[in-house]
Amino acid sequence: QDGFGTGKWRDVDATAKTWRLGGGADPADDDGIDYDPNIVDIILDGDGQQAMLSSYDVAGHVYAQITGFEMPAIAQQIYGFKYVSSTADSAILEWSTTQAASGDLACNVAGETTAAVNQAWSSEELTNTVTATGLTAGTEYECVVSIGDITSEMVNFTTSTVIDEEPPELLNLAVEVLEDGRARISWYTSESSTESISLDGTVIHTDDFATKKNHEHITAILSDGDYMLVVTSADASDNSNASTIEFTVDVGASANNGNAGNNNGGTTSPDSNDDNDETSSEISSTTLQIAVLAVVFMLIVAFIRVSRNDTDGDDKWS
Repeated sequence: QDGFGTGKWRDVDATAKTWRLGGGADPADDDGIDYDPNIVDIILDGDGQQAMLSSYDVAGHVYAQITGFEMPAIAQQIYGFKYVSSTADSAILEWSTTQAASGDLACNVAGETTAAVNQAWSSEELTNTVTATGLTAGTEYECVVSIGDITSEMVNFTTSTVIDEEPPELLNLAVEVLEDGRARISWYTSESSTESISLDGTVIHTDDFATKKNHEHITAILSDGDYMLVVTSADASDNSNASTIEFTVDVGASANNGNAGNNNGGTTSPDSNDDNDETSSEISSTTLQIAVLAVVFMLIVAFIRVSRNDTDGDDKWS
């Protein structure tokens, strides 16, 4: 166990890192989910445990299936509650829970008992990020997260006295087309910002919390063609900036997921080529069979003629 790890478990990756064990697998590139198990202790006798723990498949998004023991229920807890950043009238707060939950975020001015902020929240994730709004500039606040009767530790912070009206700089926007037809999109912002990615006019990804300066997203598989990408980032004060880039996919991939921006221009997809090849193969096979039957028929006719000639010859010399 790990008091500061996800779900209070220590992560296991492919390579050991600080506060992470090695020998497992890294999260999947496309969805960021950790599919390998984090079990390092022996919980079952015999060789069955190793086979079960190795049954995960990161590429196929399959978790390991483990049977033969009873897993005790993990009590709901709130941990890792922290202040991330603030503006003159808002603050970003983050915490983790051991189970998906819903609850309340309450903030009051330091030294007072009346709540200045009381926001309900709900999440299916174990890590939660919430923006507390309606705050006053240059004021110290005390905040607590609760789930029913369970409460977190208290977090203190002071809002900024500066009214931020400058949008973040959006730098180094780049697109790398991967071998399988997916696209890795990356950029950098001068301050922690949100994420919104639009591909050919359709929004394909959003992150509404301004918590990152380094941004990266990997798309689903894209069909060959030309694409227009627009990235928009906004800081915690909702000042936004955008950047545009065009890129081309030309790796022979075919998208079957209805992604916007499929600019094939009427070209034949690899699946269509496969169908055509299969049809041609069937025609060739049928033609070959007909040719073989024709040859066999001709041989039979020739044999009959030879037999008749032999019979006629015998009659002449009888």
